[in-house]
Amino acid sequence: MNSHLESALENRNYPSMTWCTGYAVSDRFDGGFDYVPEQVLGIGDAYVGRLVRAGGETLFFQHLCGRRPAFALPKSVCFMEDGTIRLGYWRGVDALIRGEAVRGFSNLRFFEDGGKTVCSGTIAPEACTLENAAEFGDAYLPGTFSDFVLDVDIAFDRCLSAGVVLNADVPSRGAVMATFRADRGAFQVGRSRKVYNHLAPNGVRHEYLNDALKAGRVHLKVVSRSEGFDWYLDGVHVLTTLDDDLISGQIGFFVREGTARFSNLVITELEPEDCPNLR
Repeated sequence: MNSHLESALENRNYPSMTWCTGYAVSDRFDGGFDYVPEQVLGIGDAYVGRLVRAGGETLFFQHLCGRRPAFALPKSVCFMEDGTIRLGYWRGVDALIRGEAVRGFSNLRFFEDGGKTVCSGTIAPEACTLENAAEFGDAYLPGTFSDFVLDVDIAFDRCLSAGVVLNADVPSRGAVMATFRADRGAFQVGRSRKVYNHLAPNGVRHEYLNDALKAGRVHLKVVSRSEGFDWYLDGVHVLTTLDDDLISGQIGFFVREGTARFSNLVITELEPEDCPNLR
């Protein structure tokens, strides 16, 4: 695969850049888009992608198929020695950063139901620990986020599941929900919902399986821009997902049946897209 793609990139007669088109979908997608060709360049949510040689780099450009045409932010392409391709975070995205970064958990607050918190734990600037014995326990940062890059380390080896909720409407418990499960080595993305005012999953829309996740530790990077989310685990792009309805809200963290630790949190805001979301 390595030599084939490099040859395709070098031999196309374009003046300033060359193209090699590939298609990809997630392992599990409920919209019926299930065509996976012989060479899959990435794993994502109903998109077409192209490899582009530009500025001395090989980048992966995605065209997202949502309610409106949109391009996800490019990914850096790495050709591995075994002939496979890995997609990573492209540092060019940093040019979109605005304002000061949010660092640490000093302002994190446990969710309260009728004046009572639904989980326990410790909150410190550098790290927080969430504990819950039976169901979901969650905590949230103040303020509303819409276009951002989030980095956080998560230890989820002592719980049934743990993860983050993005663009959350806390009173309704609706959010984009990213879940890690060590027992299955699974990373899942879906929606959350309210059950007796508690956080609960509303089905899995996308699932990525990797035995490395069974160790119960991961570095998560997620890039949120407009309705698109790029998900990176330990530096490797694994999913691009869309959510047309939840494009801004609070950021939170959760644990289910056990203890999870979150550390090294950094959130940087990005310039929004020039084209507004069409509804």
